[in-house]
Amino acid sequence: MSLDSNYENFRRFDLELDGYTSKLLGTDDLEDIKKLYNECEAYFIIEQGKPATDTDAENILSVLPPNKSIEDKFVIGVYNTSSSLVAIVDLVKDFPEKGEWMLGLLLISTHQRGRGLGKAINAELIRMIQKENGKKIRVGVISNNELGLMFWKSQNYFKLKESTYVNNGVENTLIVMNYVI
Repeated sequence: MSLDSNYENFRRFDLELDGYTSKLLGTDDLEDIKKLYNECEAYFIIEQGKPATDTDAENILSVLPPNKSIEDKFVIGVYNTSSSLVAIVDLVKDFPEKGEWMLGLLLISTHQRGRGLGKAINAELIRMIQKENGKKIRVGVISNNELGLMFWKSQNYFKLKESTYVNNGVENTLIVMNYVI
């Protein structure tokens, strides 16, 4: 994945949390992504009615919203001291509008939840997006993902709207939330 030099801040994702490192992910990291996806099976069952596949892991690196290019996409991996991928962030700049950044996925290892990692990642996202003149962060949360909804509300994201979508025959209500920087 190539990145424009204007987005140098995203080459190093410095979390303010001891014991973690981060990097932009690419195809060389697919095995790590697959392992994390398998560990987080419950999320994928809620979202698509079945565990994640290898294709799901591959898609995180390449699937984009309409009219966006790969240079607009940042897939960031967070690793623990054992060099295990424990969180993944999928971020797209200027979507759906200029100045708004879409957080397509924040997935945290089941063994790492409740330790402040999500809060630290969110704080760092806000700081980095603000440095890039971003004004808002958008996230879509599946209504059945009660822990996810509670988390985003606790981080001062507010509900914009609800929409319905079907993935793999599973109909979900998506709560679209925003954070204004």
